Amino acid sequence: RPYNLPKNKKNTDVLTKASEDFKFILTETYQSSFKDQLLRFSNILLEPISYPYENLIINKIIEGDLLADIDIVEIHYSQLMRLIPKIKNIKKDIPVFFYSHDVYYQSIQRFIQSKETPLFRKCVLQIKNLNIHKKERFYLNQADRIFTFSKKDCELLCDIGVTTPCQNVVLLPEFDSDITHISSNSINILFVGAFRRKANFQGALWLLKNVWPSLEKKYENVKLYLAGSHPTQEMLSYASERVVLTGFVDDLDYYHKLADIVVVPLFIGAGVKYKVLHSFYFQLPVVSTVVGAEGIQTKAFAAITDDKNTFIKSIEELIENEKLRLDIGHTAKKILEEEYNFTKKTINVLLDAYEQGSKSAF
Repeated sequence: RPYNLPKNKKNTDVLTKASEDFKFILTETYQSSFKDQLLRFSNILLEPISYPYENLIINKIIEGDLLADIDIVEIHYSQLMRLIPKIKNIKKDIPVFFYSHDVYYQSIQRFIQSKETPLFRKCVLQIKNLNIHKKERFYLNQADRIFTFSKKDCELLCDIGVTTPCQNVVLLPEFDSDITHISSNSINILFVGAFRRKANFQGALWLLKNVWPSLEKKYENVKLYLAGSHPTQEMLSYASERVVLTGFVDDLDYYHKLADIVVVPLFIGAGVKYKVLHSFYFQLPVVSTVVGAEGIQTKAFAAITDDKNTFIKSIEELIENEKLRLDIGHTAKKILEEEYNFTKKTINVLLDAYEQGSKSAF
């Protein structure tokens, strides 16, 4: 992840060694022994919140004495929250900052409630995740700071009894400054996602089955782009001249410049969807489901709905009205600049937190 924090503070050391260590850890986990693999699966089966390689990560940290010269540990990804007490056991007084990309119990609940989740898996998850919010509270209360990407997530954590100081921050990647639209003979609808993830391929199939047939029949000049890696075989079966599945692409900016409308048909998952903010940067109108729009100002969207007919109608209005597309896109970009500007909203919060954390480490 490209963070901008070091650019805004003099005398900040960028520890390239850390990225090398993590690369080594991640590479080795896929070459681990049968015993390690057995431990991996026991983590998944026995713990409601788990990451399959967490013990290997901890072992590497201990073996390499990787915390010796570290002042602050920063942990991302909800399933890694179990590392917080383990890090504290290795180096008792080290500050641990946890970045909550989503609220884990909410994400699991939505997966269980999804109509697409098989009944057997629902039952297994229900049993495995009894009182999961208590586990989440237990781990997060051992962190020194929590950062979320929406106020809603901070409130949800507070509701389940998390007392660790929690702050809402914006961590945006640096976007390409060129947003020049690429003109074409068609109106291009874009959905971006890593389609190995259930939330994304489920949303893509809902789009292809429930929304696209009406648009394809009504408009001859409309194309649908599904941009992202690992499209499923069922998704690929819909490929045609007017349904483009790109597979992995090096540069998603190209497809944002080509797009006229962005759709975000997500029904499971949690947290702020950065694909939405990325679309706002390119001044694109976004039609989204409720989950897809979560944590972002509603007035930035062209429409937010889980109803397929309203979803279709909202896209049709955008197809038929170029001025509406441009107006909504400009509004979205303005909100992005005002509410999700890294420098304006986040830099002082993070600098203060890291300075205080560094002092407490000594």
